[in-house]
Amino acid sequence: MAIAGPAELRAHAAWGALAETWVVGEAIKTERSGGNAADNLFYWRSHDGLEIDLVVERGTNLFPIEIKATTTPQPKQLAGIETFTALAPKRVQPGALVHFGREHAKLRGHALIPWTKVDALAALAAR
Repeated sequence: MAIAGPAELRAHAAWGALAETWVVGEAIKTERSGGNAADNLFYWRSHDGLEIDLVVERGTNLFPIEIKATTTPQPKQLAGIETFTALAPKRVQPGALVHFGREHAKLRGHALIPWTKVDALAALAAR
């Protein structure tokens, strides 16, 4: 991949996919270390291309997680979560957008989680 350091990583064409893979890997690790088989983690994509990078199933509840390799999350990046929520409003809990900035806040009722706090996703999904 010819990535020699952090500056080259963020400029690389595969940066977004690498960021998603890392967050999903951390979610699997968290599930497995908690004694779960990690068979409750899914990916979702609509017929028109909207997607959720990670859907955590807890009983009958679904917790959507979108992962963006950005330092400035935007409302439009919640489109997949909002479409998914509309399909099953009684099952889908408020989701999260994991990003590579520092802001830990709410956006349209969903959590903004910086990548350095990705371990907080387990607590959010347990609600």
